[in-house]
Amino acid sequence: MPLLAIVSAITTFITGGAFLLGFNICCLAFARGENVVVSRMFDGFKQFKNAFLANVIIGVLVFLWALPLIIPGVIKGLSYSMTCFIMADDPQTDANEARKRLINGKP
Repeated sequence: MPLLAIVSAITTFITGGAFLLGFNICCLAFARGENVVVSRMFDGFKQFKNAFLANVIIGVLVFLWALPLIIPGVIKGLSYSMTCFIMADDPQTDANEARKRLINGKP
């Protein structure tokens, strides 16, 4: 049973960013009144590298901000929460650039 939990955690870590990006693509399409189909959930895998890097970068930065106290980590987690929406809106944007756009206030 622990092996199944470990495999599940690793699979979620690897594919989580792509599924989150695909979900954000679907949400943006719905908000814009476009046709939303289930297959659009997998569009995040077209940008798998960027989605994975965004997931890793945000996870590491939030962890580091949470080391001194919990509150800074929560604040940074909220400030980085729109990174995948920026990547969904502009597919040419890489993970770090999308995160920096949030910090600079230039979506």
